Amino acid sequence: MHLLIKLLFLLVIPTLLAGGCTAFNTYPQSARAGDTITLAVGSPDDMTRTNTTATFTSEADPLNPIDLTSNIRAVFKLYADKASPVYEDYVIKEIVRRSGHAPWVTMVMIDLPPSLPEGLARIELNTPASYPASGSHINDLSTTSQRIVDDGLIDPPIALEILPGSGAPADFPLEIAHGGLFIGDLTLLEPQLHAQISPPFEEGNPLGWPKYGAVELTLTLDTDTPLSDTLYRLVPDDMSIATNSQYSLVSTLDGDELTVIFLSPKGVLQYFEPRFAVVLDSDVHFSTVTEPVSLSSVRYYDMDGNPLTGPSVFDYLVEIR
Repeated sequence: MHLLIKLLFLLVIPTLLAGGCTAFNTYPQSARAGDTITLAVGSPDDMTRTNTTATFTSEADPLNPIDLTSNIRAVFKLYADKASPVYEDYVIKEIVRRSGHAPWVTMVMIDLPPSLPEGLARIELNTPASYPASGSHINDLSTTSQRIVDDGLIDPPIALEILPGSGAPADFPLEIAHGGLFIGDLTLLEPQLHAQISPPFEEGNPLGWPKYGAVELTLTLDTDTPLSDTLYRLVPDDMSIATNSQYSLVSTLDGDELTVIFLSPKGVLQYFEPRFAVVLDSDVHFSTVTEPVSLSSVRYYDMDGNPLTGPSVFDYLVEIR
C-alpha cells in the first residue's frame, strides 16, 4: 500500500479500519503537554496495556527519550458498523485472510505528561503482539528502524508536534438518562480476563483443509464458582465478511463441560473460523490451582453430518488473556 494512501486512511476512523493501517500520526497531530492523544495502531492480536511500552522523543532533545508507558490510558479494539461501506472494501477482507482473526483497529490512548519539550517529536510503541503480514508492525515505526517498503518509500515514525501551553487529560464525560453525568472510564472498553480459543492459521491454507458445515469443540472450564448459562458469554471472531460462511453459533453447558458448535448453512466454514473467547461474569474467576481451560476435542462435519478431517485439537491455542 503506497504511503500516500496510508496517510489518507488516517483522515477518518472507518477508513482506518478498512485499511487495517498502522498510525503515522497521532490524533490530534498537534497537542499540548498534558493533553490526551490517540493512536490507531493497526490490527494486532493480543495487544494490551500490560505488554505495550511507549516512548516520547523530541527532535530538540533526541538523546533523552521520555518513557510514556505509565501514561497509556487504555488499549482497545475498534470495529466499524457492519452496515457501513467499509465492509465492501477488499482490504478489510485481506486483514482476515492474512491474520486469521476478525477485522479491527486497535486504539491506544495516551495522556501526555504535563511537561514536554515544545516542537516536533515522535512516539514509539513496542509490543510482542502479532500483526497481519500485510501491514507494518508498530515496533518498526521509529527513526532507528525505518524500513523500505515494496514501493520504495520509507516508513516514517509516528509524528507529533508539542504546542506551547499546558493541556489537561480528556475527561470523556458521558450522560446517563437525563442529566446524569459521569467521567468515562476508557478501561471499560478493554477486554475482561477471558479464555481465548484459537485454531491454527497459515495464510493461504497450505495444508488444503476442506470447508465445513459444522465444527464442534468441547472445553472443560475450571472456575471458582459453578457455571450456569448466565455466568459466561461466548465472543466469536466474526470473519464471515471474508469467508462468506454465514455461520451461527450454538453452545451447551453440562457442569464444567462446554460444547460450542459453529454451523455454516452454506457448508463453507473455513478451518480457521472456530476462533472465540469465553468471557466469565466479573464475579466468577478461572481456577489458579488446576488447568483453568482445556480443549478436549474438535470434530469437523460436512453439511450432511459426515465426519471430515481438520486441524488437530493439539494445534489449537488455548490461553487465558
